[in-house]
Order: sequence, then C-alpha cells, then structure tokens
Amino acid sequence: MNDRIITASIANEFLAGRIDLDEYDAMDDDAAEILAQADGGLRLDGLKSISVESAKSLAKHNGKYLLLGGVTSISDEVAEALAEHRGGIAIDGVMSISVEAARALARHVSPDGKGDPESRYAIFGAMARAEGINSGFVMFNVDLEDHMVNYSPGFLLLGGITDLSDEAAEAIAQHEGWIDLHGLEELSARAAKAFAARPGPTSIGVATLSDAVAEELAKARGLLNLDAVADLSPAARALLEENGNISMSTAEAIDDSDDATSEEDPPSSTFPFEDVETLTPEVAEAAAGFDGNITFSELTDLTEAEAAILARHRGRLGFLSLTAIEPGVARALMNHEGHIYIPFLQTIDTDTARLLLQTSRDFPYIALYNIRHLGIEEAVILARFQGDIYLNDLQSLTEDVASALSGLSGKLYLGEAVEIDVHIARRLAKIGSGLVLNSPNLSDEVIHELAQSCSVLGLDGLASLSPAAATSLSNHVGQLSLNGLMNATDEVAMLLSKHEGPLDLMNFSDMDKLSDAAKEAMLCNPDIKIGSARSGKSDADDDDDDDEAFLKFFLG
Repeated sequence: MNDRIITASIANEFLAGRIDLDEYDAMDDDAAEILAQADGGLRLDGLKSISVESAKSLAKHNGKYLLLGGVTSISDEVAEALAEHRGGIAIDGVMSISVEAARALARHVSPDGKGDPESRYAIFGAMARAEGINSGFVMFNVDLEDHMVNYSPGFLLLGGITDLSDEAAEAIAQHEGWIDLHGLEELSARAAKAFAARPGPTSIGVATLSDAVAEELAKARGLLNLDAVADLSPAARALLEENGNISMSTAEAIDDSDDATSEEDPPSSTFPFEDVETLTPEVAEAAAGFDGNITFSELTDLTEAEAAILARHRGRLGFLSLTAIEPGVARALMNHEGHIYIPFLQTIDTDTARLLLQTSRDFPYIALYNIRHLGIEEAVILARFQGDIYLNDLQSLTEDVASALSGLSGKLYLGEAVEIDVHIARRLAKIGSGLVLNSPNLSDEVIHELAQSCSVLGLDGLASLSPAAATSLSNHVGQLSLNGLMNATDEVAMLLSKHEGPLDLMNFSDMDKLSDAAKEAMLCNPDIKIGSARSGKSDADDDDDDDEAFLKFFLG
C-alpha cells in the first residue's frame, strides 16, 4: 500500500493543523473534497497528478490560491474543472498544454477578490514558493503595486510550459489576471500580438526575440516582464524600452566588432553592467545616464572620481562585490538619488554609515552581512535608520555599541558568533521592533533580560531550554521564535504553552514524547505554530506574514 496518498483521515489531520502535505504525491477523491474546506491558500505541490473528480472538488476551495506545482500534465477535463477556482492557480510542472485546456484555464478569474490590495502579498508569496526567488515575476519595476491591486487575484502560473502553439497562446491571453510563462522558450509574432493586447500583467521567459516579435510586444497595454531576454537587436531593444510598461534586463550580448568599444561610439545604456570588473570613465558615464536600476556584480574597486560620475545616476545602485569603500568614495556617492546596496562590506566607517543611512531611507533594511566589528560612532549613525539592520557576521559587541543600537526603530539581526552577556542583553532589549539572535549559547540570565522588553524576539539558535529560561519566555509578550528547539521536557512545554503572542517552533519534532497534558496545553494555544501547522490557524494566516516580508524585500 502506498503510504504517500492523501486519504480522508490525512486531510482531516491537515485541517486540524497537525501535519503538512508536502510529502504526499497522490490523493484520494474524497480527500480532495475535505481539503476544499481549507481556509486561505492551499498548497499541494507534492501531487504528481490530479483526477477530474479531485479537480472539481478543489475548484470549490475558497482560498486565495491553489498550488499544484508537482503536477506534470493536465487533461482538458481537469483544466475545465480547475477553471472554476476563485483564487490564483499555479500548475508549474506542466510543460505543454492543449488549446482546449488553455481555453478552459483562460476563463479562470477571481472577481470577488479583484481589487483587494491585501491579497497581493499572498499572491507574491505563493508564486515565490512555486517559482523560486530568481524567477522573472519579481523583476517588474514600474507601478507594480498599483497594478497588483487590480490584477493580483486570479493569477495563472504555468511556468513549466516551454512551447505554446499560437492558438493556445491566443486562448491563454484572454485570462483576466496575472499570467506567468517564465519557462517559455519560443514566441511567434502572432502570440506576441495576443499577449501585448492584454491589460493585465504578463511574464514571458523567452531569451531571444526577433525584430518582428519585439515590434508586437512593444505595443503592450499592461505590465510585461521580459527580463530573460538576452538576444535581440539594438533597434528592437530601443523599441521595447520606449514602452514604460515593459520590464527588461539591462544586459545584452556584447558586440565583438572593433567599433563596439571605440571612443566615437561609447557603450550604450544597455551595456551589461553586471559583468563589469573594471569601471572605465566611459562605462561610468553610460551607467550615469542609464534610466533604471543597476547592479554591478563583479566590480571590486571604485575610485572617488568614478563614484562622482555614478552619483549622477537616478535609480537603485547595487555593488555585490565591493568589500570596502574609501571615505571619499562614500562622500561622493552621497549625492546619488536612490537606494545604494553594498551588502558584503567587510569594514565600515562613519562616512560609509552615513551613506547607507541616507541612501536607504526609503528601503526596509540595511544589510551588512560581512561586518565583523562595529564601532560606537558607526553604531550611533546606523541606529537612526527607520528599518531593520542585518549584522549576521558580527563577532563582538560591546555594551556601548549595544546601547547605541538600542535606539534602532526596526529589528536588529545578529548571527551565532556574537557573545551576549547580561549587560548587553539589557541594552538590546530596548530595540524598538525587536531582536533576532541566532546564538546557540545564551545563559538563563541573558534570556530573562531579552524576554523583558523585546516585542519581537527570535532565538532560533537555541537547541534546548532550561525551566528557568522557559519561565522567562513564558512571560514574554509578543512574537517569539524558537525554531532551533527540537524537543523539550513536559515542564518546559507547559511553560511555553502560556506564552502570549505568536510562538514559532518550526523544528519541534518530539510532540509524541510529551505527556498528554503537556501536548494538550501546547496544541490548545492557538498562537503556537509547531512544524508547519499553527494550532487553530490556517497556513494562510502564516503565509500572509511571510508574503508581506517577501514583497517588502523585493520591492522595498
């Protein structure tokens, strides 16, 4: 007997919040009828196939989305049934689709949710989990939220499709919501014309565009994502760039002819900045005049003169290989209008701290992943930031620096290497939005201090808790994360069950070893999330928080 089948009893366990369904690759029809009652989004990415009867039942599901990422083929009848679902649909494993199935899915829409701004968070998070963070749909850069207010529900994610007939393309293009075809490898002018006529957002993954196809796509009425395009003529790119609804990568193939790098013909705004290792004045000027966001992935050095030129650029600037910048460079970049992202700096001085503070003021976080030591003056400057700060590799923290960081209004993220004593903990507990600390070694006294004031407290590095530490945490009020905790004694479990506010125990795996009383106490607290299920809450409740953070990260 296959024990990876979702049966009716397993479906009921899922609805009760006791298990997740990722490990199951098949489903009974009666289980589908039960799962249709689930609140919020429904993720069944483990399923390899789906019957017509199951599809009809799942179509009655009233949540924000239905994810069937593992299904590799769908019949016309299944497509017809799924089209009745009133949330987003993701069938990312399907590689080809018939015209009849395309017509059926095109009729899928979510009229009740249309225009609901809250739903866009669930949609983005759902698609992120289905596609992965590198998918093109996150790359839209113009008026995305305004468009998503109108088109977020009813998305149709068919990212596995590589080949689409013209008839199927014309059928799918009739869909009223978001269409994602990020796996598509070829596109005809006829299909391009159909997608360009859509008012809703469309993501197409083709890498090569002919001039004829580009001419049709340049007429796009709605948002059109073409970030996978790497091969097209300069004329075609220029035509597409004239349409503000179209999002494209800044990179294109480099012309190897002698004229390509001549002084008379400097690099255009489509120069592949991501691959630049040495910044010449000509390239810096091209970047300064580029209308859009730029990421230098290979650039390891930047002079003050080059920085002064780049400062004329308007948009987001990213430097993913810079590990240090001179004070003069930092001061020159302060004239830049737009966010500057330098996540892997290994050292930071006061000028760099001021640069990051100024250019990140409209961004949700400052990432300093490789900073090992932070001085008091730099800490005072960074603490004025209105968002979160990541110092994941910080090796040492003095009481004075902790006191300075306590003025931060956002959350502070620290890694596992930093040592925290009682005095430092007392300072950190005053941080406005909370502390996320991955240290595996925290004394009971330190935990007591942190639990006093941190409204958001993440202690995911802890693998065990003493009764004294559990007592302190049971009195904590707010959001608490103990995702490193895999087991606990009955006493510790009983204490944690008294916590007020969301408590995440994502890796807690020894519920069966607890006494009935301790187990019941944990399960009866609706705010405790054990594994992937929070007692008394649907997965969608948790997804909303994650999805908003996801959207905040990518679009900040």
